[in-house]
Amino acid sequence: MPNSQNSSDPKTKGIPVSTVGVSDALSQEKHRVAQRLAPYIVFLGTLALTLSLWTYAARTASNRDAERFDSEAFRNRFQIESKMRDQAIILQGIGAIFTNFRFPTLREFDAVVSASLDKSVQNGATGAGFAPWVTSENSEAWNAQGRLINGPTWKIFPPTKELVQLPLLYASPRTDRTKYAIGFDSYSSAERREVILTAVETGNISATGVLTLVSDQNKPRPSVVMFLPVYDRIPGPKNVAERKKRVIGLAYSPIRLDDFFADVELRVLTRSVAMEAYDSDGQLIYRSPKFRPGARFTSKQVILVGNRKWQATFASTTEFEQDLSGRYVPLVPFLGVLISGLLFSLSLAQRNSKDKALEQAALLEKEVIDRTRAEQEVRRLNEGLESLVRERTQELESANAELQSFVYSVSHDLRTPLRTVDGFSHALVADYGHTMNEEALDYVGRVRRAAKRMDELITALLSLSRITRAELIRREMNISHVAEELAAEYRRVSAWEIEFEIQPGMTAYADERLMTAVLDNLIGNAVKFSKNEPAPQVQVGMSNGNFFVRDNGVGFDPTHAGKLFKPFERLHSANEFPGTGIGLATVLRIISRHGGEMWAESEPGNGATFFFHLPDPAGTLSP
Repeated sequence: MPNSQNSSDPKTKGIPVSTVGVSDALSQEKHRVAQRLAPYIVFLGTLALTLSLWTYAARTASNRDAERFDSEAFRNRFQIESKMRDQAIILQGIGAIFTNFRFPTLREFDAVVSASLDKSVQNGATGAGFAPWVTSENSEAWNAQGRLINGPTWKIFPPTKELVQLPLLYASPRTDRTKYAIGFDSYSSAERREVILTAVETGNISATGVLTLVSDQNKPRPSVVMFLPVYDRIPGPKNVAERKKRVIGLAYSPIRLDDFFADVELRVLTRSVAMEAYDSDGQLIYRSPKFRPGARFTSKQVILVGNRKWQATFASTTEFEQDLSGRYVPLVPFLGVLISGLLFSLSLAQRNSKDKALEQAALLEKEVIDRTRAEQEVRRLNEGLESLVRERTQELESANAELQSFVYSVSHDLRTPLRTVDGFSHALVADYGHTMNEEALDYVGRVRRAAKRMDELITALLSLSRITRAELIRREMNISHVAEELAAEYRRVSAWEIEFEIQPGMTAYADERLMTAVLDNLIGNAVKFSKNEPAPQVQVGMSNGNFFVRDNGVGFDPTHAGKLFKPFERLHSANEFPGTGIGLATVLRIISRHGGEMWAESEPGNGATFFFHLPDPAGTLSP
């Protein structure tokens, strides 16, 4: 019965022995092929991943830079249009005078123009004026007014056969150039006439194309003129026929383009953006010195000037392109290839190790002793690794202890000799001051002041260190209440009167102890830097979800605002405004620990405003 017993074995029933052996051999061969190809598959896979990351990073960086440039271009276009709108406001003010008074004196007219024409903002505008709408019915009255305003020699020029004349009657400011244009009939000029009629018929401001002003005939300069129709009543007529019937003149403002864009280049365009602009008739108006046709980023914008449209092209500058967010993207493929090579080497080494293990499998019985030794060596290495970890841990603990010891030394050991120096200096003056000359007394005074200054710096540094290590305990707090308490204290200790304005109902979710330090530093700075003002004012409030502290003190140059928040950086001398130079660095550290942001705005002589923003749950203003 042995044959029957063999045939009942489930492992071989129905399967020839030779077939089982072939199947195992094929499986082992496939496994060996997979092992040999594994390093190359890893290498190609990591290269493909690197290429994908490189493409994504380059596209993301390019999109981010393009969005940033478009934002800059839009902001610059908006600022240029704002300058034009400011000029339009001046024309509307002039129009209101003549609608209400008809015949103002030259002094009254000059007063309105000089009050409106701010040279620091409107640089490029030569002034403003008014030209009456002279017809056969009203010519006698306007001619009489012209002689009254400009003298008996006033006359309209050049001669014309037109039924309508538009002579320059009022002009401010009065300069030698302006005198040449008094009496000039703008309606006689073909390049002005169409613009004038458009302004009268629409009731809106209209601007000419590029032309030469009458006052610049001897030295031509590219200019444009803006006209605003003035009617005999407010509001103006509703239809074209009524507008032509009720027009009494046009307020106008000539703008020299070279002066205007020089001011734009100085005050509006940033280092990131250059510009060129063409009039609607295709004539070049202006091109920035930094404008390059081959710039990486460009944006075409339409700038509205009255009824005209300037076609402006904003282009990125070399400074902008040197500061692109994607400048490090080329490192991605380099690092990717490097990592791919390392992974390939590791995979290849792993495969070779496995191959060697398979080759030695047949000799396993003979190498038991070697394997045992190898296992013992591994255990020894593990024990050594654990010992190394313990040593590194002890070194780290020792370093922390040394740091704490250093802080203790700064807090006590350094202060002790400082106080000794100060004490003996004081004793020296008290006991022997009557025998010392003024120079010696001055030297001792300097020693004491230096010791006091060093003690203040040590205190400030320790405070900054504690803020870094202190645990945040956030809860809802009343910002207004804390500010009121600090203001009361500064009123009590200050030698000068201070006016505080604190917005009520301000709350925030923050560490009350640290936030009190923030407000104390900011209010203290505002009090200190406004002490020389006749009426010092400090305001604490909230705007658009941002807290702010504002003063009317000496202010600072905004180009150096970044230095304010660095330790020991000062924008004013310690003799003029004493302090350690640590306060604002401490404030920035506290706001940063809360996950917030901080910035400052100021102009020299116009005070300063310090803003800070806290993340959600953000500061609120109670109803």
